[in-house]
Amino acid sequence: MKEFFHNNIILILIVCLAIILRFYNLSQIPVGFNDDEAAFGYNASSILQTARDEWGRFLPFPVFESFGDWKLVGYLYSVVLSQLVFGVSEFATRLPSAIFGVLAVFSTYLLTKKLFEKSFLQFTIYNLQFTVAPLAALLLAISPWHIAASRNAFESDILIFFLTISTYFFLRGLSEKKYQTISILGFAASFYIYRSAWIFTPFLVGVLIYLSKTQLSRYKIFFAKNIIFALILLLPLVPSILTFRGQSRFFQESFILGVQKQGIIDEVNERRGRCESSLGIGCQLVYNKYNFFLIKYFNNYISNLSPETYYIKGTETGYQSFPQRGFFYTFELSLFLAGLIFLLKRKQPASYLLICWLLIVPLGPSFTAVGNPGRLNILKAKDLEGCYFWHL
Repeated sequence: MKEFFHNNIILILIVCLAIILRFYNLSQIPVGFNDDEAAFGYNASSILQTARDEWGRFLPFPVFESFGDWKLVGYLYSVVLSQLVFGVSEFATRLPSAIFGVLAVFSTYLLTKKLFEKSFLQFTIYNLQFTVAPLAALLLAISPWHIAASRNAFESDILIFFLTISTYFFLRGLSEKKYQTISILGFAASFYIYRSAWIFTPFLVGVLIYLSKTQLSRYKIFFAKNIIFALILLLPLVPSILTFRGQSRFFQESFILGVQKQGIIDEVNERRGRCESSLGIGCQLVYNKYNFFLIKYFNNYISNLSPETYYIKGTETGYQSFPQRGFFYTFELSLFLAGLIFLLKRKQPASYLLICWLLIVPLGPSFTAVGNPGRLNILKAKDLEGCYFWHL
């Protein structure tokens, strides 16, 4: 036991710090519930007492109606378990998010350590080995946005843990195939937690398969069976995905079908009207809603990758970060940019995976009217920063 603590003292201290920052006075900070927290808390309480949600539906699965946005049930049932132990309270409703926020710090450590296990980015002080992994975990543990997110009842915090730990087990499964099953189960579970996984997870798994195709060729049949098993587990989601229950957030928030759609169409008509007065019918080829939708999506995508969003202004909502503040500390910007350059120069699978992660995440959020980088995208920037810091 003494040897274990000595070998892992840095990680233990980082996890303890993460626990303190996420659990201290959890029921009081932040003050009061936001609407999503209230929905999770109330529906969990209703299920615990009557086995039905607020609309009278028996053990809703895989979605529950809530405010009409039809949330996935992953976080809901974690709150049910929490309330079963601690009673109906702010603490019990936020507890799963705080727990998985701490676990995300640990899973980030494991994933980064696995990605760079053969890296030269390490040294030893007083018989303690320092590598990229503890730095990436530390940066996440003290990150203002992650602390704020972990202290609210957010589904995405659970999703971050499942995706990072599943990716870790996928990489371990390349040499020990038993871990492939754990990985695939984790990826399948992500579909029941947060809708962004419906776009992100297939792309991530595709990138992992492509980067690991040589190693996977030794277990082709075994891996194929795992994929088929995962698809079977996802069958209950199909009716929801194909109906309004699964598409509700897209209808509510996207600029293609949401409230901002009419504003875009009005702008198209105004510009087309001015153009047609001098250039004629050819204006329809330039000024049409499809071109404007494409431009809007591209602008959102670029905004979701912008250092200004991460380090200066954050987002327009206060739920994901402190209002009018970036997600990261300002000093981290140089680490991130230099780390990105360093990874591009290395041209190794670990580098490609981290960079692809950054590029994939905005694919879904860029459909929203506001444009939102997403916590998954933010998480991987921590690994890039850690890489460069240790390279120095």
